[in-house]
Amino acid sequence: MNTLLWLGVILACVYGIATSVAGVSQLKTQQVPHWAAIAMITVGALIVISAGLLVAGFNWGVYLLVLSLIAMHVLAINNGLRMHGKINPLHHLARFVLSAVIVVLAYFGIR
Repeated sequence: MNTLLWLGVILACVYGIATSVAGVSQLKTQQVPHWAAIAMITVGALIVISAGLLVAGFNWGVYLLVLSLIAMHVLAINNGLRMHGKINPLHHLARFVLSAVIVVLAYFGIR
């Protein structure tokens, strides 16, 4: 496995774990509906699982990674609206850039 893939996998794991931790926090504090917090936890786990699939040599894990990141963005926007009543564009732009970096590293890492 090359360096690009390792970097992508490490970033994806950290991002997935952070997403799941945020979901647990939202669940405990009841800041968002239960389904939204549980979905956040699930999507975070799927991001980590997709990274594991890539490490195991399953290149189709990149598709699961992309779908999981898209779902995470949709949930993050939904949860942000429910908690704060508005969208923070800079926050979501930073999320998008990080997601794009992870996908690019993973994609070029499996090639």
